[in-house]
Amino acid sequence: HAVIEFYKSWHFILPHFPTPSRNTLGSRIDILAIEISELLFSAVFLNGTEKIPVIELTSKKLDSLKFLLRLVWEVEVIKNTQYVILSKQLADIGNQLGGWLRQLRKLSAAGGEKHG
Repeated sequence: HAVIEFYKSWHFILPHFPTPSRNTLGSRIDILAIEISELLFSAVFLNGTEKIPVIELTSKKLDSLKFLLRLVWEVEVIKNTQYVILSKQLADIGNQLGGWLRQLRKLSAAGGEKHG
């Protein structure tokens, strides 16, 4: 749900990017957000430890997304308020991913093959 909320916020901001930034950084952020959504959707249908590599990859992509968002803020393509809102949304997603990953690793270490 948090990823959808981020994308809705992002989707509103992207059309207001200057054209050169929209076609480079904006497009890359958009693609990463969609890839993250797809990975999370697919992870839901995996069992137990099969989710771990998918969540780890999702986390790496999220880190890239955070970096690119900071970059567009640093070059003043987005406003401070937009950056704050989007950054908070990404931080929330990161916290959720981290919690999910910790839970999966704990289950894996305990030998549990639950499909949590």
